[in-house]
Amino acid sequence: MSPSARQRRARAPGARRIPDIDKAAADPKGPVVSESRRKIETVVAFAVMIVSVLAVYAPPADEAGATGFRGADHLILHIRRMAFALEHLTGPSHALPGWYPRELLGTPFWSNLQNFPFLPTRLLVLALVDPFNALTAGAILAAVLAAALTFLFCRWIGLSPAASAAAGWTFACGGFFAARVLAGHLPVLEAYPSLPLLLLLAECALQARERPGAFARGLVWFGLASAYVPLAGHPQLPVYSLVTAGLYVLYRDRGRAGLFMLGAMGLGILVAAFALWPMLLLTTRSTRVLALDPPTNDLAFPYGRILAFFLPWTDGWPWIVAREPHRPFVAYPTAAYFWDTVCYVGRAPWLAALILLMHRCWRRERIDRRLTFIFLVGAVAFVLSLPAWHAVMASLPGTLLRAPVRQLYVTTFALAVALGAAIDCLIRITPRSSLRTAYVVIGVALIAHGWDLGMHDRAFIVPSRRSETLDPATALAIATSLHDGRIAMDYLLVSQWNRRFDDVGFFDSIMLARPYKGLLDLTGNSPTLNVQHMDGSSLTGRALAALGVRFLVTVRERSDLRDVAPRSGVHVYRVPDAADRVAFFPDASAEILSPARIHEQLRDPAFDASRTLLLRGDEATDPQELPAPPSAPAVVSYRRPSPDDVEIDVDAPVPGWVRLIESWDPGWHAEVDGATVPVLAGDDMFIAIRVAAGRHRIRLRFQTPGASTGVAMSIVGILGLAGLAWLAAKGRPIWSRQG
Repeated sequence: MSPSARQRRARAPGARRIPDIDKAAADPKGPVVSESRRKIETVVAFAVMIVSVLAVYAPPADEAGATGFRGADHLILHIRRMAFALEHLTGPSHALPGWYPRELLGTPFWSNLQNFPFLPTRLLVLALVDPFNALTAGAILAAVLAAALTFLFCRWIGLSPAASAAAGWTFACGGFFAARVLAGHLPVLEAYPSLPLLLLLAECALQARERPGAFARGLVWFGLASAYVPLAGHPQLPVYSLVTAGLYVLYRDRGRAGLFMLGAMGLGILVAAFALWPMLLLTTRSTRVLALDPPTNDLAFPYGRILAFFLPWTDGWPWIVAREPHRPFVAYPTAAYFWDTVCYVGRAPWLAALILLMHRCWRRERIDRRLTFIFLVGAVAFVLSLPAWHAVMASLPGTLLRAPVRQLYVTTFALAVALGAAIDCLIRITPRSSLRTAYVVIGVALIAHGWDLGMHDRAFIVPSRRSETLDPATALAIATSLHDGRIAMDYLLVSQWNRRFDDVGFFDSIMLARPYKGLLDLTGNSPTLNVQHMDGSSLTGRALAALGVRFLVTVRERSDLRDVAPRSGVHVYRVPDAADRVAFFPDASAEILSPARIHEQLRDPAFDASRTLLLRGDEATDPQELPAPPSAPAVVSYRRPSPDDVEIDVDAPVPGWVRLIESWDPGWHAEVDGATVPVLAGDDMFIAIRVAAGRHRIRLRFQTPGASTGVAMSIVGILGLAGLAWLAAKGRPIWSRQG
């Protein structure tokens, strides 16, 4: 567009001036800076910011020379699931299993994004480092991306390079991020750059809306980012980012361009349906839909912890934090209140926001509308994180998003941008003759801010090295005598053998509802108990035997079981009379009951699950006649070629049922001698298959529910996004009134 055409367009009614990336260059009162110098300042500021981020998150070395981040959840959760995924991706099948047999009698694997996020950054980390070092690589990569994207967003809305670098560094080094490094919340860290990514691409597209070709490309990138963000393994941060970006688009443009962008966001989310749709279906058959007690990790931001914005250590800290002398965190019921409420970003952003507000009020000038939106949404997020709003959400049935305290993520971003905006304001109002002095003052202030926040962050950067709590001889003895049975090993035991065997314990926030309820019944727990972590050591001997557990490996002492490795560093108990992984029940040993009656029987200590199979009356029917008791026992064998495949050979003297101690799920499909047969829920939790008398081969295969539909939806989303971009590129320039 020529200068004269641009001027005519600017004078046209309802026209929108193309925003200048660097307003300082066009401000007659601001410093006159050449284009080349401006580029040099941008590159230097960006480089200093990235180096400063790396300095904060530089992996420490312990006395043994080992380097890497220590992260609680990573060592006991993420590292094991990444190892499972790599084992099969690099194995003969080169495929990601749909089923995870190593927890809670088996659970869906890749349809639970918390197990395997389809983020390109996660795939990159897995390709470059082993699972033990994945937290270190993933956290540093996420911090660098968060800083870089925040820097670019601030530059795109006109902030100076120094101001943008201060905002980017503060957001990447905020306590919300740093604390989760030590907590080992890798999925949260990976999702952290989501908000600046979406806001940056939204702003880029909006600034190009008068140029159809550029706007179309912006739509595509914004749509792809809207597909990328939900694939993270943590739901809260992606949801908050998408909602904030959608509101930002509406705030900036409520006309045709804004509608195009919201359409691109919706289609982008549809592109991610190959993973989101199976995840949604999994949620509908998980504990999230049960009438359970409130979860212990569903936390609001306690009013007493608001002081942590200014005095981060006021209530103490858990022992794992590297800060001396130690002051225990005892003001709240659990350490979760600490980890979810770390929100310190330094005192400088608060002071900067106050100064900016006072200056604008004194000069009677408005703050840039884009900055106003960021500040408002940060304040709203803070209010919605408080207990008052949490009480409102708790009154709604079901649980979709837990822990509203994590909305502080948006507040952290707003505070970081506020620091950049205040620095930018100071640079603009400073006379040219005093500009050098202003830069020195700003530099000293930023060094003090960096030292303050950086030292706070380093308390969460603790070294880690590999260790083993189970001696090799004991592990080998377990492996050779386990056969097709299950194991129960304490989740907190750091061992390469932990979750190498099929385990009965679990640590997850989305568990299949039927096996979870059955587990509560067999252990005698309250039917409304809501936990996301249960070790086999907390189960009764009756429950362990009924679930096919042959060995219990724990640090807890048990008097009801025999320790077969008394010289080992941990207790290894053999479970007597453990049920076989697969067993045959003749019709005479099967009872058809209502679901409520089945759970009453499971809860009854006198009920022997190894002798009687319970079937739901709404799924099975009574046989017309019961044959005579079998004269010889059935012969059953079990093989598992892969996590998704099970083969069973049975020689049944009479008609009956084959029961497999594996979680029932609608994704399981069975064939008996090549003919498709239904898969029922034995004891309302296990897999049960009807067979006639004689020899039969049963093949079971797990197919992720909703996978095909999700792929079809993703294809529709890709085509729709391409079509939307085509319409934008071929159409006339998109004029809309300024929102």
